[in-house]
Amino acid sequence: GGHPLVQVVEGGGLGKMVTPGVDRLTGQQVFLKCRPTNAGGQGTVAGARAWRGEEAERAVAGSLHILSPHITLNVAASGVGSAGTGKGAPATCSVYARAQGSVSELLAAPGALSPQDAIAVIRAVRAGIATMHEKGFAHRDIKHRNVLFFPEAQGEGRFRLADLDAAAVLGEEITEFMGMPWEVWVPNVQIGPWPTAVPSPEHARHLHSRWSLAAVPPLLASREADWFQFGVLILEVICYRPVLAGRPGREVLADLAAQGPLRVPECSAASRLGEACAVSLQALAGALLSKNASARPGALDSLAALRPCLPAPSRLHEHADRGGDGRAAGRAAEVAEDGEGAGE
Repeated sequence: GGHPLVQVVEGGGLGKMVTPGVDRLTGQQVFLKCRPTNAGGQGTVAGARAWRGEEAERAVAGSLHILSPHITLNVAASGVGSAGTGKGAPATCSVYARAQGSVSELLAAPGALSPQDAIAVIRAVRAGIATMHEKGFAHRDIKHRNVLFFPEAQGEGRFRLADLDAAAVLGEEITEFMGMPWEVWVPNVQIGPWPTAVPSPEHARHLHSRWSLAAVPPLLASREADWFQFGVLILEVICYRPVLAGRPGREVLADLAAQGPLRVPECSAASRLGEACAVSLQALAGALLSKNASARPGALDSLAALRPCLPAPSRLHEHADRGGDGRAAGRAAEVAEDGEGAGE
C-alpha cells in the first residue's frame, strides 16, 4: 500500500509483527501491524487468533461510536494493503497509528518520560479504560507497550490507550491466555522470561486450576482485570521499573496465583512527583493490585487518587474549558475534568 515498511521492530501478539513505516502522503512515521500471509491458513492457531483480533478490533470500534481522545483504534480508514516484511515474506498490514512510539520506548530511555508525562499517561489510560467499560467492553491488554505517544498533540490525546485486539464484551467467556487457547498451556509448558503482558490473579488461578484438573467455572472478561493491569502500569511509569516483565515465567504465575500480596519493585517516586502525589498514586496502585478482585478501586476512586497530582490552576482551567464556573468541587467535577463518565 502507501506505507513502505522500514524494519521489523518486534513480534506482536496474535501472530502479527509490529513495524514502523512511512506515510507517503504526509511523510510521517506510522506503525503497522502485519500478519504474515501464511499465518492465515485454516487450522493454525496463529491464523485464527490473528483474524479474531482484527474482528474484535472492528467490533469494538463500531460499538464505541465515538473516538475518545484517550483511545486510538488500530484499523485506520486507509484500510489494508500488502507489503513485504523486509525478509522476503509477504504480509497483510493495517495502519496501526500515526504515533511517535509507545510508553515502552520512553521508559527505556533515561529521562524521556517526565513526571508530568507520567501523570498524563496515568490520566489518559484511566479515562480510556472508563470509556470502554461505560460502553460495555473490557480492554484486557493494558500495558505500557499499548499506550501510544503523540508528541504533537496538545492536552488530551497526547497519550492514548491502543491495541484493542484482545478486547471483549464485559462478561464474555475468555477462551485463551496471552493470545493462545487454554489447551496450549499444559502443565509442562516451557515458559521463559515473562513478557510485558499483565495477566490478572484471576487468570493465573484459572490456569492453575486447569493444571490440577479441577472443575472450574468459565473465566469472564471483567472490569476488575483491567483495573489490575492499570495498577501495574501506574507503578511502572512512576517507578521506571518493570513489575512482571523479565522475571522467570513460572515465578510470575505462582506470584499472581498466591494469596499473598504481589511482589513489586522498590520505588522512590516522591522526589520526582512530590510527596502527596507519590503517596496517593502508590496507595492507588497497591489497592488496584489486590488479589481480591472485588476490592479493587474503580474509575471514580482512581480519579480521586490523582487529585494531589494536579495543580489547582490546571483543574480550574479545565473546568472552565468545559463550561464550568471554576468553583465546582467533588467527584462530579473531577469526572468532568477527564471528559467522560464514571464507567463503573
